[in-house]
Amino acid sequence: MQKQVKRAIHKAETNIEMIDLLLAVQLNIGVYYTFPEKYESVEKEIVTQDIKGKVKNMLREAEKEINNQVFGGQQAIQLNPVFIEYWHENQWPMYSDKNISSAVNADRVWPMLERQKLQKNIDIYLVLFAEEIAYFDIDSNKMKLAGWVFAKGNKVAASKFMQSEEPHQSLLHELGHWLNLEHENCTLDPLSLDINVMCEKKYPGKIYFTASYKKAWRDFYERG
Repeated sequence: MQKQVKRAIHKAETNIEMIDLLLAVQLNIGVYYTFPEKYESVEKEIVTQDIKGKVKNMLREAEKEINNQVFGGQQAIQLNPVFIEYWHENQWPMYSDKNISSAVNADRVWPMLERQKLQKNIDIYLVLFAEEIAYFDIDSNKMKLAGWVFAKGNKVAASKFMQSEEPHQSLLHELGHWLNLEHENCTLDPLSLDINVMCEKKYPGKIYFTASYKKAWRDFYERG
């Protein structure tokens, strides 16, 4: 986590515009992608996936939402992508049962990630999969499919990343867990019908930030 100096203009009590220095907190997001950038289609045509482009766009959108909704449009938080490498495994740990045909077992991925050459300057690790992912849910005492999975600490996994829509909304949810927030009631904003960002279930439409979510970011910024 780093701080960078940004200029911000505000009005003092005397109504004279004063220039202060606002320190922007930069979060380094270390990204592993587990599927190649190039693949062969049915017609054997080589196709390139713009993985890095989609990640950068996702971080820009998430960053914009945080700064607009929490910090009044000031550039207080910066999400910086750090593309570590293509993570290839001959066989990822898979899980299947009567309800799950096939999915990467996220619980077994985390120890594998620990064996990678982790960088000291990374705040959050994001592992991207082309497949479905599953994890053990303590509340239901069974394995469940998930679009995104957060591990205690600073690790996140995302499934079917290149096919996902509005991935920045899922990232904002997982960042809430990173800020030690739990799932909340899936309440709708009565005016916009947007859904609570910390809702456990995925709903179509946009998300809104609750008071507790905004406070978590402000507290984080103050600590930073």
